[in-house]
Amino acid sequence: MIIDAHTHVFDRIFGRIGAGVVSSGKYGFALVGDEQVQIFPPFCQDTKFTGDNLIHSMETAGVSGAVLLQGCFYGDQNAYSKQTAINSDGRIRAAMYVEPWNMNSIDYFEENRSHFCAVKLECSVQTGFCGLRDFNLEEYIPFFRRVEASGMALVLDLGAAGERSFQTKAVERIMEFCPDLKIVICHLGQPRYEYLKSDVLMNEWKRQILLARNGQVWFDTASLNAFFKDDIYPHKTGSLFFNMALDMIGPSRIMFGSDLPGNTLIDTYVQIIGQIKIFSEEAGLNSQEIECIMSGNARTVFFRVQ
Repeated sequence: MIIDAHTHVFDRIFGRIGAGVVSSGKYGFALVGDEQVQIFPPFCQDTKFTGDNLIHSMETAGVSGAVLLQGCFYGDQNAYSKQTAINSDGRIRAAMYVEPWNMNSIDYFEENRSHFCAVKLECSVQTGFCGLRDFNLEEYIPFFRRVEASGMALVLDLGAAGERSFQTKAVERIMEFCPDLKIVICHLGQPRYEYLKSDVLMNEWKRQILLARNGQVWFDTASLNAFFKDDIYPHKTGSLFFNMALDMIGPSRIMFGSDLPGNTLIDTYVQIIGQIKIFSEEAGLNSQEIECIMSGNARTVFFRVQ
C-alpha cells in the first residue's frame, strides 16, 4: 500500500506570496505578479489539478490514499479540498488552510474541523507566510491547543535552514505546550546541496530532524527530487540526507510525500514514488520498515476515524 502524505488539488489558483498575486495561466503556467512560471507540464489547456486528476494519477501509480495540503501559492482551497475528500470514498483526507492571525479563520476552524484531518501552515519565505508578514509560530500556541484538542495534526512547511521561517525552536515550544499534538514537517526539512558545504546549515537541519525523537513529530519526503534535480534520477544526493535522517530518527518518523502536481516537471509520479523506494531499499530497510514510510506512518497520523 502507498499513501501520499503531500498532494494538492485546485480547480483554479488564487493565491498570494511575497512576489505578488498568483493566478492560473494556461498549459501548466501560473502567473506570479507579472511573471509566468511553469509549475507542471502542459497536461491541459487550463492550469488546474482537479480531484479527478488526483484520483486518476493515484490509480495509475498504484497509490491507495492521499492527503491534500494547502498553502499561500494556490490560495485557500478549503471548500474544494473538502469536497474532493468527500467524493473520494475514504481514499483522500484534507488539511485545512488557516491564516491563524485572522479571527475569521479561527471561526472557520471551529465550524469545519470535523471535515479535515489536519491544519497546514505554509511558513516558508518564498511561498508562505514569512514572505507576507512577520510570522512567528510561537504567537499561535493557543490556536495549536485547539488543533490538539480536536485530534487533528499540525503540518508545517518551515522552509530551508538559514531562513527566518526555519523555526525549530518555536516547534520545540509548541511541543512543550501541546504534548499530544501530532506534528508533520514537510520536505524532510528541505535539505539542500549547500548544507554539505556549511556546518552551520547542516547542524541547523539536523537539529530540526532530531525533533522527531520525542515521538510527536514526523517528516514527509515531498520534493526531494526537486531539491537535487541537478543529479540524474534517482537524484542520489537526496539519499545522503534520507540516510542521515534514517540514522537519526528511524523509518517510523518518515512518510512518503510527492508534492503532486508539482515536481512532475522533473520526474513522473511513478518515478517520484520509486525514488523513495530505491532510497529505502538501498538503506537496507526491511519490508515492514519500508511499509512504515510508504503508508503506515501517514495512516497513523492522518487516517484516523472521522
